[in-house]
Amino acid sequence: MGKIKKRGPRRLCRCCLEEIDLKDLWTEYFNDDEREVYGEMLNECFGLPWEQRFEETEFICDNCVVRLRDAVSFKKEILKSDQILKENFKNEASKNVKEEEESDAEIETEYLSIEYLEDEDNEKAKNIVEIKVERETSNEPDVKQESTIQPKSGRRYTE
Repeated sequence: MGKIKKRGPRRLCRCCLEEIDLKDLWTEYFNDDEREVYGEMLNECFGLPWEQRFEETEFICDNCVVRLRDAVSFKKEILKSDQILKENFKNEASKNVKEEEESDAEIETEYLSIEYLEDEDNEKAKNIVEIKVERETSNEPDVKQESTIQPKSGRRYTE
């Protein structure tokens, strides 16, 4: 009588379905003194919901291990660059705020004389009023004006 062999599941790379140079996906390996568990690396890098299944062994081929290391390294580089850019943006923003707080805007004061004529009973009386105008000389468009004229009906103003 002959023996019947029970065939188990095919040994395939979980990533590319290759059948050669396979390593266990959930075994701990070391590469340049750095711990690697390929299943954990796949989960971390790609957000895959893979978990270790104890009833069967899962594999990854050597080619996919190299690609996975590159992907993990690239993700770390992206995250580090993003962190540096965010810090630079925060530093630049706080630097701009400090510069605005520290800048002493020079204020230019100008006095204008305005004359207006009263037309009451053909009498022309001249009244002169001084107006103080203050302008900031910085690049800001704000102009502060201080006026002492109270407009009255029936009057014309001239400069």
